[in-house]
Amino acid sequence: IYKFSTKDLKTRIQQLAGSAVQISGIWPDTFYLAVAPVVVRRIAVKPELRVTLARQYMFCRPFTCIPDTVTVTGASSMVDTMQYIATRPVTLSGLKKSYSGKVQLQTGTMIKCQPEQVQINMEIDKFTETSMRVPVKVVNLPPPLRMKIFPAEVTLNFRVCLNHYKELSPESFTVAVDYREHLSDTTTLLPVHVLQKPDFTGNILVSPSEIEFILE
Repeated sequence: IYKFSTKDLKTRIQQLAGSAVQISGIWPDTFYLAVAPVVVRRIAVKPELRVTLARQYMFCRPFTCIPDTVTVTGASSMVDTMQYIATRPVTLSGLKKSYSGKVQLQTGTMIKCQPEQVQINMEIDKFTETSMRVPVKVVNLPPPLRMKIFPAEVTLNFRVCLNHYKELSPESFTVAVDYREHLSDTTTLLPVHVLQKPDFTGNILVSPSEIEFILE
């Protein structure tokens, strides 16, 4: 921290102003200047979004933020402790179509960001409800054990974006039972888990949600 007296400044300012201006004093008579090292870091962007969709619409995939990290320059005491930098709040209600827009970052006056704004993209579409038969896998089964499951297929009931409906196939999903769950349970039923699904599907219900098995 550096300490400066304004007494010397008064003389200098008077010289610059000339005789036409009379400076009687400067307040405060002393000021302090804190100096900190300047650092540069890449920091993640956190979009501040409040979004609602119209009825019968859904997100077809997670929103994207481009870029998702920015270069931040400022005093080390501030920049070193930053976990993320937020965007200005974006509120969108009743959306019926995809959205793409620029939004400023909340930089304040003590730091600089490059770039100063990011682009938010959201793919939104009408959805329909459908169902599909999908085979069930067994995971985490140690050799030489074998497991038979009944039934070998389950029905998935779910929502799907209309624009992506034709992309669906049973191979789009990974559905499985986990052998390790049998170790902590004495029943002959195992819950069915959806391990993988397309982003453009949602609200998945599995029928039946549990299936029988036999170890060999």
